[in-house]
Parts: sequence; structure tokens; C-alpha cells
Amino acid sequence: GPHSPLYSSSNLSNSSQGADMQKLREEFQHYKTRQEHWEQAYSQAKSACEAWKREAEESLRKAKSAEEEKAQAFKQRDEALGRISKMQLDLEKYGGGSNSVRLLHQVNEIETIPIPQLRQIQQQLRMDVDKLEKVIVYQQNMKCIMCQDRKRTVTCSPCNHRVLCDTCVSKSTDCPMCHVQRTNYRL
Repeated sequence: GPHSPLYSSSNLSNSSQGADMQKLREEFQHYKTRQEHWEQAYSQAKSACEAWKREAEESLRKAKSAEEEKAQAFKQRDEALGRISKMQLDLEKYGGGSNSVRLLHQVNEIETIPIPQLRQIQQQLRMDVDKLEKVIVYQQNMKCIMCQDRKRTVTCSPCNHRVLCDTCVSKSTDCPMCHVQRTNYRL
């Protein structure tokens, strides 16, 4: 019967096993929850690392591209300076003007000059105008963008444009060429 010693001990044994099973289930659930938490934390950390890696690679790519652009700009500047030097030598060589201009100053009446000679003078004048335009461009490229008077002596950072003189650099916080805010400048 229900009062027999076998019944009560087996019932106690079953309830003790049930409590142990419940405790094991709770521990299992606890460890399962902890594992899920750690897996989620690992996944987030892995995603963050991958994002940082992508950002670092993008930054390196941008830095390399900027360095290449800088090298190209210096190359173009050096080529332009070479062409300018050659034009200066040519101007000095030709005495700053052509014979046709001097000839026109000496001629009292242009109507008396024969047409073939007028065409020659016209052609020479066109060449002189072309040279003059190049000299003007050269002068503009060497003069400060702001005052158009003094020589360019200041390089803006970070863009590396050399467009200002040492007087005008204090009048502007942006590069007048690209309108990027200057962080610094070099004389």
C-alpha cells in the first residue's frame, strides 16, 4: 500500500531524481544562454573587425591615390616651369618683340606698303600676339591669384596649390584655387 516503506522510498527517489533533472535542465539552459551570448558577442566582434579592416584598406587606397595625384601634379608643375623657362629664353632671345612691330612704328603711311609685305607683317603680328598671350598666361600663373601683383610663394595644405603670396595668405582661410579650407601653408 501507500504506507509501505517501499512506496515512500521509491517516491522519494523519484522526486529526488526529478529535482536533479530539473537542476540539470536549468544548468543546461543557463549554459546554453551563455553560449548564445558568447556566440553573439563573437559575431559582433568579428563584424567590427571586418568593418575596420575594410576601412583601413579604403584609407590605404585613398592615401595611395592622393600620393599618385600629388606626384602627377608635381610632374605637371615641373613641365610647366620648364616650358615657361623656355618661353622666357625665347623672349630674351628675340628682344621682347618682333621686327614687324618695330617696322610698323617706322612706317609713316601703311597704305603704301605692298600687299605681300602687309600679309607678312600680318602673319608676324599674329605670331607676336600668340607669344604675347603665352607671356600673359605665364605671368598670370606666376602671380598671386588674389592680388595679381606679387609672385606666388605660399603652398596651401592639404591641397598643395601654390597660388598665394606671403602677404595675401593671411587674408584667406581657404585655398583660392580649389576652395578647400587650409589647414596649414608652407613658404
